[in-house]
Amino acid sequence: MELEYSTFVLRSLLDDAASMLRERAALHGIEIGIEVGEDVGQVYSDQLRLRQVLLNLITNAVKFTGDGGSVLVRAVRDGPEVLVTVTDTGIGVPEADRERIFESFQQGGRGASREEGTGLGLTLSRRIVELLGGRMWLETEVDRGSTFGFSLPARRRDSETERLVGGVSAREAGQVVVIEDDRPSLDLFSAYLSGAALEVISAPDGQSGLEAVRRVRPDAVLLDIRLPGIDGWAVLRALKAEQRTREIPVVVVSVVDERSRGVALGASAYLVKPVGREELLGALAAVGVPCRHLGRETGAR
Repeated sequence: MELEYSTFVLRSLLDDAASMLRERAALHGIEIGIEVGEDVGQVYSDQLRLRQVLLNLITNAVKFTGDGGSVLVRAVRDGPEVLVTVTDTGIGVPEADRERIFESFQQGGRGASREEGTGLGLTLSRRIVELLGGRMWLETEVDRGSTFGFSLPARRRDSETERLVGGVSAREAGQVVVIEDDRPSLDLFSAYLSGAALEVISAPDGQSGLEAVRRVRPDAVLLDIRLPGIDGWAVLRALKAEQRTREIPVVVVSVVDERSRGVALGASAYLVKPVGREELLGALAAVGVPCRHLGRETGAR
């Protein structure tokens, strides 16, 4: 999934998304309100992808709210993040369904006979939010309503003189070399790391990854196994064989589940895809990489 970043006023995007659903909501006497904190102005993100997420959440809120109910879209600044929530007065989600509602094709007990595709929309929405460096959650009470929320890093556009990583100068941020040829995985990991104030140096194959590690001497390496050219196993052996790179922690992140082999070759940690934000940052923190904002949850709360 390609991301196109730009600077825009978040209030305008919220108003635009809500206006597209107001006519539908009015047919059922449902009011859609917008509240934006005074300190929430411009954001630097992918405007098109955010509109997709907002439309999905507001559509679902209207869909599962009874006649005469209400939907409130709210944005507030919370330290290094902007939090956006969509709250409805609808039917809520049963406790047993609150995790699986984010899984593909799951309705979470919100009335499968009424609409199709809700679960898939939430799956894609959470994926987009994670790619943008945020997290998505659900707060709900049966017969009282639901709040679906997501966060955005309150980051600024890179300047020509000093690149900022999660609000921290790149010179002050920890560095991680990510050796990964799968573009969606690279985008996701980069979003996780930049959101934790880490500088990302990416390499699309084993040879360029080795060269990057030798050149940068990063705080850690994220290493895929299935790589073009020399594979991850060869990269890991080479890194641990060289005196100048052997002490750099290597965290393997791959669909290949061979933990014992990875540890035997010197990997400091071994994660099997798919990998969530907290799992990835937790593994890096465990090997001594300073990860800001660690401990914030990524799922329901």
